[in-house]
Amino acid sequence: MNDAGVAATLLNRWERNNRAQNADSAVGLLREGGLSFSHYVGVSHDTSAEFVNGVKIECLTFGDGSRARRFGTFPTIFFRRLF
Repeated sequence: MNDAGVAATLLNRWERNNRAQNADSAVGLLREGGLSFSHYVGVSHDTSAEFVNGVKIECLTFGDGSRARRFGTFPTIFFRRLF
């Protein structure tokens, strides 16, 4: 399993068990583990009523070349590993 697969599993577990905590804490968990990665965050604003607060987009790119991304509405979104 590549770094993105491990990270997506850990981050999704963190999100389910620690909803009251800031999502940045989950990424901090990966930094504590010593993984080499870049973290990018953005918001895509939409005018529809369903996504009135926008859609949050995050991308983690790891040293082994694997990536994990997550898209979702606030406040709950989960990571998905990309191949």
